[in-house]
Amino acid sequence: MTVQDDSLFHPDSGSFIDRLEFPSNAAFVSFYTPKHYSIIKGQEKTTGVNRIRTRSLWGACALLWTRTTLSQVVSHPRANTWIGAKPKSGNPAVYQNRKENPHLIANSDTAIGMIINKIGLAMYFVDPSPVQHIAEHSTISHGGNGGRRNCWRCADFERPLWEQVYGAL
Repeated sequence: MTVQDDSLFHPDSGSFIDRLEFPSNAAFVSFYTPKHYSIIKGQEKTTGVNRIRTRSLWGACALLWTRTTLSQVVSHPRANTWIGAKPKSGNPAVYQNRKENPHLIANSDTAIGMIINKIGLAMYFVDPSPVQHIAEHSTISHGGNGGRRNCWRCADFERPLWEQVYGAL
């Protein structure tokens, strides 16, 4: 599992992983589900482990991988050449600055999603989200954790996770 340091996990996450049937076509199962993956085109998705189709990816806070897939992703040419998303200004000097200062490179989630699509695998998200994105301020200046930067349907940490995701199976 890859985890960002501003991720707060539901206490049942470990036992949930032990019971989870990993989808055969999955690149990963995300334990963080941002708001816009719970509500798509105005329609609320059902709870569960849902496949989300997207050109890239938003919110790589907590991704559960197979070793094989993670190896494919980190050795993919895009992973080795990623210097961030296109700057809003379009100024090519931004790319040069990132090359010279790698700590400024952001949007790894975008690159991950692009790579997953290139290798032909699927992305799945647990809903309600067992992980909450808790940082109030971004170190890379993308704003706080409100709006689409947090879960819309966050799991209740006082209730069993399995029941919230799948009902009382």
